[in-house]
Amino acid sequence: MDELKEIKKLFKLMVQENLYELNVEEPNFKVMIKRKTHNPAVNETMAKEQVYEKDNSALSASSVAPAAPAIEYMKIISPINGIFYRSPSPGSSSFVEIGSIVNKGSTVCIVEAMKLMNEIQADTSCRIVKIMVENAMPVTADQVLFLIEAV
Repeated sequence: MDELKEIKKLFKLMVQENLYELNVEEPNFKVMIKRKTHNPAVNETMAKEQVYEKDNSALSASSVAPAAPAIEYMKIISPINGIFYRSPSPGSSSFVEIGSIVNKGSTVCIVEAMKLMNEIQADTSCRIVKIMVENAMPVTADQVLFLIEAV
């Protein structure tokens, strides 16, 4: 089942590169993978793919391979609309990186709103699993900024 391994690699690439659709066509192999939603937090735990082989008959992801158990991570969310910053100033090091261990009350990022810099702090001691927003990008209230796990 080399094809299944290739499909899994392609799907991991999609998640890493934040792609929502991918088409690959080779002489004896054709695959189209789509992620269900444009919300990265949902895609991480509930991504759904459809696979099309030579005859273009659709196979559900569950019929190709057993589903891996979804990992439920805790989240740090933005309390306000604004611009997300990973560091206190340009050229400074980031507050956190993936894998960073953070104490309760530690600043993990800044959300600028109306020229006010709002420090976003961890509600609990945790490890940063994933950073969901690119630096200097707009965020909305209740948007997931980080996926975390308790330590």
